[in-house]
Amino acid sequence: MYTIKQLCAKAGLSRSTLLYYDSLGLVSPSARSQANYRLYSDDDVCRLERVCIYREAGVSLEEIGQILSLNENVERSILEKTMAMLNKQARSIQEKRAKISALLQKDEYELGSSFWLDKEFVVSTLRTADFSADTLLKFHGVLEGESHEKHQKFLDLLGFTESEMKYILDKLKSNENRGKSIK
Repeated sequence: MYTIKQLCAKAGLSRSTLLYYDSLGLVSPSARSQANYRLYSDDDVCRLERVCIYREAGVSLEEIGQILSLNENVERSILEKTMAMLNKQARSIQEKRAKISALLQKDEYELGSSFWLDKEFVVSTLRTADFSADTLLKFHGVLEGESHEKHQKFLDLLGFTESEMKYILDKLKSNENRGKSIK
């Protein structure tokens, strides 16, 4: 059995968050100590882990309650709804970035730290488009083949660190040495 303090430390949550989850009926203690302290079982820990996973995925607390109390069909429906909402938000953000980019280009601002394109955006977009690691490496190979300087500038502009750039170049060289085409 875990005390509330132990469970909070294990889950990386604050005491108030765990008490709030308890008030919503998401995670309640299985027992009480003689001094009336909350005690949580391994099953309670597993339930809290599920709550945390759903929260990290963007599922509302109300919907998490529904998932935990109902069947798998409800879970799938809620997760599909959440995915649709996140896709809509991602499209909205991409549209806003495109508009800001157009404004920056229209007003002839210098591209710099305020440039809308960054590593997280590019990687997220390519992953959403189901780019595999091999396809990403081929992409870098094409850029490198066109111009080492432009490829470096592209990576630098996106915020890649020196070690990340070196890793990419080392992977490209490793593939070349194995006789693989990078184009």
